[in-house]
Amino acid sequence: MNSIKKKILLNSCIIIFMTVFVLEAFFIFYVRNYYYNSVEYYLLNKANLSSDFYNKYMAYAPFENKIRHIYKNLILKDEKTKIQVIDNNKRVLVDSYGFYTKEKIDTLDVKEALKGNLYVFKGTQGEQGESIMAISIPLKFNEKTEGILRYSVSTEKIKKSLISIEIIVFIAGLAVLTFVLIFSLVLGKSIVDPITELKNAATELASGNYKARPKKLSNDEIGELAKTFSYMAEEIEKSEQIKNEFISSISHELRTPLTSIKGWSETLSYGGDEEEVKIGLKIIQDETDRLIKLVEELLDFSKIQGGNIHINIENVNIKSLLENIVNQFKLRANEKNINLSLKIINDIKEIKGDSDRLKQVFINLIENSLKFTKTNGYIHVKVFQSENHVFIEVEDNGEGIEKQNIKKVMKKFYQEDPNKSGSGLGLSISYEIIKLHGGDMNIESEKGKGTKVKIKL
Repeated sequence: MNSIKKKILLNSCIIIFMTVFVLEAFFIFYVRNYYYNSVEYYLLNKANLSSDFYNKYMAYAPFENKIRHIYKNLILKDEKTKIQVIDNNKRVLVDSYGFYTKEKIDTLDVKEALKGNLYVFKGTQGEQGESIMAISIPLKFNEKTEGILRYSVSTEKIKKSLISIEIIVFIAGLAVLTFVLIFSLVLGKSIVDPITELKNAATELASGNYKARPKKLSNDEIGELAKTFSYMAEEIEKSEQIKNEFISSISHELRTPLTSIKGWSETLSYGGDEEEVKIGLKIIQDETDRLIKLVEELLDFSKIQGGNIHINIENVNIKSLLENIVNQFKLRANEKNINLSLKIINDIKEIKGDSDRLKQVFINLIENSLKFTKTNGYIHVKVFQSENHVFIEVEDNGEGIEKQNIKKVMKKFYQEDPNKSGSGLGLSISYEIIKLHGGDMNIESEKGKGTKVKIKL
C-alpha cells in the first residue's frame, strides 16, 4: 500500500527537483550568456572602432604603413587582447608576440573577413586546443581587401569560472533538495500520525470497542475530524446502550402480556365461574391487542429503517378524525379523572394524507399524554388552520421532559422513563410519518410542568 507519507515525500521531491533544475538551468544559461556576450561586445566594439579608423582615414595608405601603425598604436598598447594582422593567404604577418610568425589561421572568422564580412568565432585554436573568441575585420585598399585585422581573447578563464559557478549552484540545489526531503518527512509525519491515530481508533470501534477515541494531535482540519470522530463514537456508544436497553425493554414488553395470556389460559382451561371467565377473556384480549400494537410498531420501524414505508394519499377530514380519536380515549381519561378536550379554532379544510397513518400518530400522542399525566390533570387537543397549513397541538400538564432530552425523545429506542411500558419507538415512528406527509413535528416541554407537541401539515 502506498502511504500518504511516501506520496508527500515523492511528490514534494519531484516538484522541487524540477523547480530547482529549471531555475539552475536558467541561471547557468543566463550567466554563460552574460559572460560570453560581454566578451563579444568588448571585441566587437574594438573591431568596429579599428575598422572605421583604418578603412576611413588610412584607406589609401600602403599596407606596410597600416601594419606599422597597428603594431605601434594597438598591439603594444593592448595587453588584454591578442591582435593579429593576416594577409590574404591567411598567414599572420604580425601579432602581439612579434613579426612574421608564419602561423596560418583558417577559422571561419578569417574566411568571412576575406569575403568582406565581419564574423564572431567561438571555438578552439592551436595545438593545445585553447578556447577562444575571435573577430576578424577586413582592411581595404581601393575597396579591395588587402589583409585582415583580427582580435581574439582566451575564454579559458570564463570556462573555469562557469564550472565553479555550476558547482556552487549544484551544491545549493542539493542543499535545497535535502532541506525539502527533511521538511517533507516532518510534514508527512504531522499529517500521517493523526490519520493513523484515527485509523486505529476506527479499527477498535469496528471491533466493538465503543470507548475507543483518537487523540487530537493537531488543531487543523484533521484535528476537527478527530473531534468529529470522537463525537460519532460517543453517539454510537449511546445508540448501542439505547439498543441494549431497548432489547431489554422490548423483551419485558413481550414477556408481560405473554405471561398474562399463558396464566389466564391455564386458569380458564380448568374452568371457573362465569365472572372469572369474562375477566380472564378480557385480559387475554387486552394483552393480545397490546402485543399486536407492539408488533406493528416493530414492523413500522423496520419499514422506516429500510425506506419501505408508504402512505396512501387521500382527502382527510382532520376535524372528524380527531373527534373520533378523542372520543375513543374519553373513557380511559375519565377513569384517571383527566380532562381530555378537543378545541377546533376555525373551519378546517380537508388535507391530502393517509388517514390511517395520521390516526396512528394522534393515537400515539394522546396515549403518551395519558401515560405521563397524573390524576386530575388535563390533555388539550387543539386544531386550527392558518393560510395553507393545518396545525394540531396536543398539550398536557404531565411529567414533562428534561430540556436536554427533548431532541432525543424522537429518536428510536429512546425512553424518558425506562420504568414506563412502551417500546420507545412511538414518537420516532410518528415523526417519520409526519415527515412523509411533508409536515413537521416539534416538542416543547419542561420537567414537572407538562409537554406540548406541535404538528404542521
